[in-house]
Amino acid sequence: MDRRPRPTADPPRSRFRRPRHGRRHPSRRLRPPDGRRPDPCRRAPVLRQGCPHRRPPHRGQPPRRRRPRLPAPGRPGPRPGGHPPRGRLDRRRHCPPRRPAPDLSPDSSDPRQIWALLDKLTSSPAPPPYTTAVATTPSGAAGLHGWNQLLTDPPGDLEPDVRHRLPELAELEAAWPGLAHGDRIVHGDLRADNMVRDHDHGVTFVDWAHATTGPACIDAVSLAPQLVLAGHTPQDIARLLDEHPATATDPLASTAFLAALTGHWHRNARKPAPPGAPGLRAYQHRAATAGIALLALRMN
Repeated sequence: MDRRPRPTADPPRSRFRRPRHGRRHPSRRLRPPDGRRPDPCRRAPVLRQGCPHRRPPHRGQPPRRRRPRLPAPGRPGPRPGGHPPRGRLDRRRHCPPRRPAPDLSPDSSDPRQIWALLDKLTSSPAPPPYTTAVATTPSGAAGLHGWNQLLTDPPGDLEPDVRHRLPELAELEAAWPGLAHGDRIVHGDLRADNMVRDHDHGVTFVDWAHATTGPACIDAVSLAPQLVLAGHTPQDIARLLDEHPATATDPLASTAFLAALTGHWHRNARKPAPPGAPGLRAYQHRAATAGIALLALRMN
């Protein structure tokens, strides 16, 4: 009678009270079909409908909400307000506009700027940093030739005047390698597509992949057939070559280089078109015709 009566029902359990020792979660009260007890050292699998690898939440705990996945730092991702991703380049804002090439036609003022720039470029010897940078670059202008091969085997489509002057043209071409030395800045590939025209700075020479040193007449003579193709008369360009300081100081070197360049165009225009350049041979044929017109005026 001294003892307290044993309660007939279990006391109410708290929602946050841990279960007593020895009790398992209801989902873990599993036994294999043969009736053996599970190994206590082996963790029993948690079975839950829909996600077998996650443990069920505790009783009374609110379900976990999935957090929004944010982009990694430095990677492009969506931005609020409909703006483009931060990592994507906006071509209209970040890429400078393409600068146009100069106009070589007779109605344009760009040829006068180009001749003035050539005069400024070749009026004095090349500075030492430029000479050191191009010292290992061989001059491609010194190896231009073509009349010697055409003299050995003249093609049937040569003009009668050119066929008559083949020995004289081959002689001028043979004299050019001995004259192809100098200390002036040489661009080496001066054409309209290797120049850009800027509103503030005027005409600028670009693409100096063939830069070297040599006589001052190389770039001026290379530009002369391009002006004839742009619409200038051969008489005006021949007069300009006689008066410009880059070519007037050594007229023999200017005529010899023009003969070697024209022979190079005449020889290559008869070759098959290389892959990827379908219009190259047609351009060389037109340039050779312009060079022949200038040579005829200078040799007369």
